[in-house]
Amino acid sequence: MKISVIKAFRIALVLIATVIFLQTCGGCFPNNVNVNSTSSSGSIAIRIDGIPQPKSGTHYESMAINGNLTGNGSGDGRTSFNDTKTYEVTPTAINPAPSETKTAIKPGNWQVTVSSGTWSATGNGSVQSNGTRTFVFTFGSSNVNVQ
Repeated sequence: MKISVIKAFRIALVLIATVIFLQTCGGCFPNNVNVNSTSSSGSIAIRIDGIPQPKSGTHYESMAINGNLTGNGSGDGRTSFNDTKTYEVTPTAINPAPSETKTAIKPGNWQVTVSSGTWSATGNGSVQSNGTRTFVFTFGSSNVNVQ
């Protein structure tokens, strides 16, 4: 298949123009997309204390961690999250550490629930724009310390 000189010249011009555009554009195409908090979102820190550790051996504790915005919120961010985490529990450690932070949360009143097997606990707290609300759960207890 032969390409005419004119077609080859046109293709070369398009390629050169594309390269020049991409070099001069700089930040036109972001290579690092920020999915963290915005100026009008908040965050929720979740900590689970008191997970029973065996005297010997290893066991695995799977927990569902769910949160929902209750009522209307203001600002930007997600309005729910649903995760399942599995922790490796040994006599000396729990891996990963039973804590995490949810970012880019829409400010407002939140309900957060952690459950494992027959245990479940729910806490309610208000998340502010640019702020962090901490929910501290104690395994086996229905009480949640919201800070």
